[in-house]
Amino acid sequence: MRERLRALGGPGSVDLDLQGPDAVLTLNQPRRRNALSGPMLAQLADAVDVLADWHGATLLIQGRGGFFCAGADLNMLAAHVHDADDGERLGDFVRQTLTRLRRLPVVSVAAVEGGALGGGAELMTACDHRVLAADATARFVQVSLGVCTGWGGGPRLVRLLGRGPALTLLGAAPHVPAQRALHLGLADRLAPPGHAAQVAGDLLAPYRAHPAAAVKAMKAIVASADDATLDAALAVEAACFKSLWGGPANQAALASRRKKP
Repeated sequence: MRERLRALGGPGSVDLDLQGPDAVLTLNQPRRRNALSGPMLAQLADAVDVLADWHGATLLIQGRGGFFCAGADLNMLAAHVHDADDGERLGDFVRQTLTRLRRLPVVSVAAVEGGALGGGAELMTACDHRVLAADATARFVQVSLGVCTGWGGGPRLVRLLGRGPALTLLGAAPHVPAQRALHLGLADRLAPPGHAAQVAGDLLAPYRAHPAAAVKAMKAIVASADDATLDAALAVEAACFKSLWGGPANQAALASRRKKP
């Protein structure tokens, strides 16, 4: 699936910078609010591979151009993901990528400017911490597309917020302003608009004050304990996603949102 996604072509990139004190992963398709094209999804998996063997202990994930991520590129989905089997293969691939991201032996933080929508909100939940700009919004839009979360975001959100709040965000799909996200526990900190990456770096600084190997070991312990029953929940989400993708409501939603090149 990785090479198939890479071969689709399309705009955007996922850029990984390992030169500073934190690894910085940047989603780079600002004209589409950093919606993830096929090549970008493949590059995200590539970046996780690199980070698995990286010597450092902290990772900052951000979007370019004042927006975190609008989820999957709907033009790509409408053109190449037609039925339940295609949806299952794509969902499995991205779910595995984000699960590996969550379990990396590095402490990760999402720096959210503008918004995190759909798959972008799922990506945010795969990080250990989240910093939202004060004017940013999160929204799980999947139900409006006639589907459910498919990238592991549903089970992760329940673990973050608890059953009731998670069900509200997933099933009613409200816009969640930054202050509300902080109240719910979806955000760890708020930042002045335009400064989410700076505040995210400040959040990571205490981790950098200790030996990287020790911090990585602590992260591995926490991830292992926290994910003890996650795989079963991910399997349920995968089955639900497969049952919905390519159905009438999903096809109609994608067709109505398809944008001209």
